[in-house]
Amino acid sequence: MINSEFDVGTALRLKREQAGLSQRQLGELAELTHVTIANVENNRTAPSVATLARILDVLKLTFSEFFTPDLPSMDKVFYRKSDFVQLASGDCEIMQVGPGRGIAKLQVLKTRYRPGAETGPEMLKHEAEEGGVILSGQIELTVGDRTEILGPGDGYLFRSNQPHRFRNVGDVDCVMVASCTPPYL
Repeated sequence: MINSEFDVGTALRLKREQAGLSQRQLGELAELTHVTIANVENNRTAPSVATLARILDVLKLTFSEFFTPDLPSMDKVFYRKSDFVQLASGDCEIMQVGPGRGIAKLQVLKTRYRPGAETGPEMLKHEAEEGGVILSGQIELTVGDRTEILGPGDGYLFRSNQPHRFRNVGDVDCVMVASCTPPYL
């Protein structure tokens, strides 16, 4: 689930209109129905991380740019937990360290998946490289036609242009630290 304190619908409508697209055009380009776009814009439904990623990809925006339009500079070096940018909340919580794309070339994330949480039913795919280390719990990672269950101390590194998905198949929260370059979310 996307950050519930942020008005995703209003922000999406504004970004779509700035791009000069109708709901139908955005839906077609993101391979979604225009009804899905309308429901998100009217806050009738919260998009999955994967669905919002498809929409933002069409709009050429990252999660960082969408959720924090006034990105800070790279002058800041140290970030306290309270400084992290919340990109998603709920069953899949994603917290970003630092400013993200447009400013930094590397995106660092602390991610928590509750039991059963996943990035969404659709596979993610984007131009980047990403890697991470599982701190606690378990995560099922599918990359292309390969699937593995990773636990504490295990890690991953792959080219993100391969379809991929994360899913917590365990009974406890899975916490990991991940990075992506160039930033995606």
